[in-house]
Amino acid sequence: ANNSGLELHMISHSDERPHSCAVCQKSFKTKYSLKSHMELHTGGRQFMCSVCGKKCASKGSLDLHMISHSDEKKFTCDICDKSFKYKYAMQIHRRIHTGEKPYECKVCQEKFTCQANLHMHNLLKHSDEKKYECSVCKRRFKLNATLKGHMLIHSGLMPHECDICNRKFRYKCNMKVHRRTH
Repeated sequence: ANNSGLELHMISHSDERPHSCAVCQKSFKTKYSLKSHMELHTGGRQFMCSVCGKKCASKGSLDLHMISHSDEKKFTCDICDKSFKYKYAMQIHRRIHTGEKPYECKVCQEKFTCQANLHMHNLLKHSDEKKYECSVCKRRFKLNATLKGHMLIHSGLMPHECDICNRKFRYKCNMKVHRRTH
């Protein structure tokens, strides 16, 4: 194989994801995967999950997503026997046992077991960017998940209910703390 073909092949065996989406910052191993993903943003070819309606950019992405709806866990850690739906999740888990932390922050040199944790660290510790805005009060957030939690304030919804006394809570963490009082 030529050198670029070999490099591309070697990336497939690593956790490296050097190609990032300019719209949502999701990262990919190959330019082809990024290009395929971009079709979600541009309204190009899409494959929809028949279970939850999620749109995937390729048949392969849809097939991988469909595993999330299955209870089957066919990848097992050879050290502690914990099972996983995805091979990459088992490989990342295994680093708990080995102590391997291959992802290093370029700012503070803190190390992480997976690229997603490094990305989250950089976003929370080394970035002031708050790209998610509340449409009601215009408050801004670093994470979409934080915005979604904030939106519960405006909606008045209390989606988390104690299974013992039926008391309702806006946030799951508050319900869990309450649950321990029983």
